[in-house]
Amino acid sequence: MDDQMRKREGFSLIEMIIAIAIVGIVMSGVILLISYSANSMRRTTNTVNLQNETKDALIHMTTYLQEGTDVFWDDIDKALYIIKEKKDSEGKPVSVEFDLYKYTIEETVTLEDGSIENRGVINFIRSNCPTDKIEDIYNDDNTIDQPVVKSIVSSVGSVSTGSAASTVFAKDIIGFDCELLNNSITDGAASGTAIGGRCLRLSIEMKNESGDARFLSTKEVFLRN
Repeated sequence: MDDQMRKREGFSLIEMIIAIAIVGIVMSGVILLISYSANSMRRTTNTVNLQNETKDALIHMTTYLQEGTDVFWDDIDKALYIIKEKKDSEGKPVSVEFDLYKYTIEETVTLEDGSIENRGVINFIRSNCPTDKIEDIYNDDNTIDQPVVKSIVSSVGSVSTGSAASTVFAKDIIGFDCELLNNSITDGAASGTAIGGRCLRLSIEMKNESGDARFLSTKEVFLRN
């Protein structure tokens, strides 16, 4: 009897191998689950960060747009020009300020599918129109002469001249677009007179450096002046 009891003590080699295999499978599943949760949390965090960045960018642009008296969009250079006028009692401009948001491509990335993606930054430049150039920026019908404005901004719109303040406004940009719209808000009268200034639709798309988060934000803005 004692011999039989001693033979039954402990585990056999096969039982040990099976137990180790089961523990290995369970641990592999746990590790995969933890890894998936960590990656999912990182992607979510990156997406939220991009959402906050695009929100802050649009708030910044909205603030300056609503202060402007005129605006135009250069689709070739991907640049948004905001013109802010100060007039005297007779309605004549005595000073003009230019704000510029310009998308600059810093690198071109080839994706796995062979497509090309541009990545860059949006620079914010603020400059003043020289007094002797104020009359030059207006056409005969008192509208803004866009080529003249672009020429003035390009000539004084660099940090080295000391005539403008230029900063990197937003980074990780893969898309920046603007569309000027008809102002559809009216005073309710039969004439349907538009209230307020011009309206435009802004679009900013960002993608983080690791490429696991991407976010597009669009907003319509009305100029107050």
